Amino acid sequence: MTPSSAAAPAISVIIVTFNGRDLVRACLATVGAALAPRGGEVIVVDNGSADGTPEMIAAEFPDVRLLATGENLGFAAGNNRGLPFAGGDVIVFLNPDTEPAPGSLSRLAGALDADPTLGIVGPRLVNGDGSLQPSVRGFPSVAASVIVLLKLHRVSRWLPPVARYDAAGFDYDRPGDVEQLMGACLALPRRVVERLAGFDERFWMWFEEVDLCLRVRQAGLRVRYLPDAIVLHRLNQSAVLLHSVFTQRRYADSLVKFFAKHHPAWQAGLLRSVAWVGVAAAQVVQAGRRLGDRSGTKYRIRST
Repeated sequence: MTPSSAAAPAISVIIVTFNGRDLVRACLATVGAALAPRGGEVIVVDNGSADGTPEMIAAEFPDVRLLATGENLGFAAGNNRGLPFAGGDVIVFLNPDTEPAPGSLSRLAGALDADPTLGIVGPRLVNGDGSLQPSVRGFPSVAASVIVLLKLHRVSRWLPPVARYDAAGFDYDRPGDVEQLMGACLALPRRVVERLAGFDERFWMWFEEVDLCLRVRQAGLRVRYLPDAIVLHRLNQSAVLLHSVFTQRRYADSLVKFFAKHHPAWQAGLLRSVAWVGVAAAQVVQAGRRLGDRSGTKYRIRST
């Protein structure tokens, strides 16, 4: 990677991987140009990959600092493991299924340098075809969370709780302060990361970035979206490596933990009860798919 100059703070990029060798290769191939002109360092925390990811990184990207945990610690804990090795004044948490555009990470760092009231900045995320990938949301309400857990948001996005959670109507062509940003690429000043002690490791996966954005705002700092920094995000390509019911349980568990931490106890209790319904539905769908696979037919659930 390009060395950072004394005139500009170094950027430390932390990437947590798990069995995504080809995605990580594509990501690392773009990071050097994304750090220009400032430059910086890249730290990869491998969460026990068994697909040759660590070996590929060691062979093809010798300048990358590789930390192998030997087990899947989850996203929050994995990122935190990289923090003691990060020397930059700006920390970028970057998903392995991203490909940042040239100069994009440097632009994020520049925005933080220019405005000390900023606690987190995030880029415009795009899909593989270049189309916009919505990355701004409001903080979840209990009503919106019930709808999402029951998967009703797929047909009820016009409902006010869901529309607010989805930040419907947000103008992605303009920079703006927001409540939360998707965690695929987040840049923070080192002083803020240290003040907040990184991610809350109670969140194994999902809602760790929501919690981080909320804590940044509680600290009196701003969360800001920047459209002139562009990052391609192959959405859900990491998650598909995990079992569907497993991911449903992890999502529900993290959501309940978020509400238990930041909201009245009755709301967390309600969501815990509703979550079991969503998990049970996921189990039924998965069982049906397996049955369809064995019988050579495609399984489909018709809506009533």
